[in-house]
Amino acid sequence: MKILIPGYRGTLTRVRCFGHILNLVVKAILSQFGPRRKSKGEGSNDGNEDIDDASDADRETERQLRALDDGDIDEDEQLDNDVADEGRESADDAVLDQLDDEHPELVLSRADIRAGQVAVKKVRYLSKKVWNSPAVRSELAKLSAEANLNSEVLVRSVKTRWNTVTEVIKRALEMREVLGDLCDMAQFNKRDGVRLRRFLVTDEEWQLLAQLHEILEPFLVATKQISTSTRALVHEVIPYIDVLTEHLDNFANDEELEPSVRAAAKRGRTIMNKYYERTDETIVYRIAMSAYILCWTP
Repeated sequence: MKILIPGYRGTLTRVRCFGHILNLVVKAILSQFGPRRKSKGEGSNDGNEDIDDASDADRETERQLRALDDGDIDEDEQLDNDVADEGRESADDAVLDQLDDEHPELVLSRADIRAGQVAVKKVRYLSKKVWNSPAVRSELAKLSAEANLNSEVLVRSVKTRWNTVTEVIKRALEMREVLGDLCDMAQFNKRDGVRLRRFLVTDEEWQLLAQLHEILEPFLVATKQISTSTRALVHEVIPYIDVLTEHLDNFANDEELEPSVRAAAKRGRTIMNKYYERTDETIVYRIAMSAYILCWTP
């Protein structure tokens, strides 16, 4: 580029997409609540890692995870996967792989990881069942109306849109009082039906989901603010990062929270730090911040 464009300053004037950085941080927070990532050189074992020496509790959690997945194909999600930017997704996966390799202290015990996986997977898969079944959706709307809730349906989870996970959890928390009744209905638990009882969320799982939502909500707000703004917000990137970093630190240091939630905050903080440090590589942020301060100086 320097040969093609005289005066090109390269990384000195490079500005990374802040929306993508927020997306990466959210992916890092949620990474331990999805399928277990494979370490370098690790072969595929179809989810049966260390199963021989697993405890009874581990086996029960593994059984729960398998029971939630019945192989349903979500056509809308498949479409999103088809149009996803594979290059970006691969690059993001590489960053998260480095997170596990370079920070082994962030890796939790198998029990803590799977407890979080079960809770998140239950509400995500339940949202799919609701969206894929008009009968379930209609019944949920009736229950919501009877309970005077503001919402009638769960948010549909989309794998390639990470902020939808935050919205899925938020809506599930809002509809908590009727979701138990929905999942326990006989007509939705026939052998060849949707079998919603397997998605019943325990009190402990609701607590974990509430804590996880509190971590994620500010990132959803920030993403919406920057994506809908009609003006350049370069001068606001550093303040955003400062606020979100303090937010993650508060969760990481709160010993009353679930271990998986604290670890999730630490994972997000690690990614945030990585890209915060890279703002020093460019002069653009310093120029923008200086100009902004000068504009508001009496």
